[in-house]
Amino acid sequence: MSRVTAAIERHPRAAFGAFLLLHVLVWTALAALLYPNLPLDLIEALTYGREWQLGYDKLPPLPWWLIELVRKFIGADMGYYALAQLAVVGCFALVWLMARPLAGPIGAIVSVLIIDGIHYFHYTAAKFNHDVIQLPLWALAGYAFHAALRRGRILHWILLGLAIGSALWAKYFVVVLAAPLALFLVGDREARKSLKTPGPWLAIGVAFVVMGPHLLWLVQNDTFRLPTPTLAPPLRGGFSTTCFDHWPSPGDSWDSLPRRCSSARPCGVLGPAATPSAPALLPQRMTSTVGSSPCSPSAQRPQ
Repeated sequence: MSRVTAAIERHPRAAFGAFLLLHVLVWTALAALLYPNLPLDLIEALTYGREWQLGYDKLPPLPWWLIELVRKFIGADMGYYALAQLAVVGCFALVWLMARPLAGPIGAIVSVLIIDGIHYFHYTAAKFNHDVIQLPLWALAGYAFHAALRRGRILHWILLGLAIGSALWAKYFVVVLAAPLALFLVGDREARKSLKTPGPWLAIGVAFVVMGPHLLWLVQNDTFRLPTPTLAPPLRGGFSTTCFDHWPSPGDSWDSLPRRCSSARPCGVLGPAATPSAPALLPQRMTSTVGSSPCSPSAQRPQ
């Protein structure tokens, strides 16, 4: 053990590089060998990504764009798993860069090994999704923020703005990252001194420039408008049609689905003339199954 420690202290970059390479190879190979089919998040990404939209009705587009690029230029399932591990080791590298001056070469590698024990960094990462792509972006924001406060370089403030702006394209959860950074900047006496420099304001400007196209898309598509509590007239059987009433009797929702699609179309695609009856949307085999399921009206209420 002492020899390993001494080798890491003598060659910290080589030791850390070997760890990153081993991580990528092992977890890419395991996912490719053990997954008989692509995870559902990757299938969803392949569906959404080929549209190349600035936004979608569900989540921001960044991971779906990346998956589409891999499909176009590689086309093999292993490429998706390798992309996920590249995002993970990118996060590791930024954590190591931040920890090395604070904890030394041994402490920096130990800090990476600690987070590598969290499942989000290995087998969960195989389903490359919004949670995975935000890992290196959040790590970049933390590294850049710490470096900017310690060194005061404009470059680090620019990196912080890029990280925050790009993280919005990954997941809207970025507000949970940005808010504590802003509070620390205002609340800490030493950090507050940086507000007298152009750095923090430049970071804000860069972040909004990066976010700009997607923010504009959000505004243009009424994303910030609160949904109405009732989507359609009451269902047969006396049930109301609030957003939660499909839970006690989901089978009752079949008859009202065309009305729901026509009255609550979020993307402006479906309309009354383009909405067939719900059973017609399913294969015949699935339609018969739904009709005889425990959730169907005939199974829940006596005739």
